[in-house]
Amino acid sequence: MDRDTAAWQATEELTTLQQAHTDLADDLAAYEAKIGRAAASEAPEPAEPPAPKKARRKPKE
Repeated sequence: MDRDTAAWQATEELTTLQQAHTDLADDLAAYEAKIGRAAASEAPEPAEPPAPKKARRKPKE
């Protein structure tokens, strides 16, 4: 393979990967923003702490 051809192919692959990374970063930011808004508007009420367990009685012998 010609060195110029290999360098050109590597450059094209790097450019493609950089664009995919940028697209993914944009999609991730949009997803996190959407989830953040949804989570804030649909936050469940805080749950009450669980009731303490009742002490067990000793069985009669």
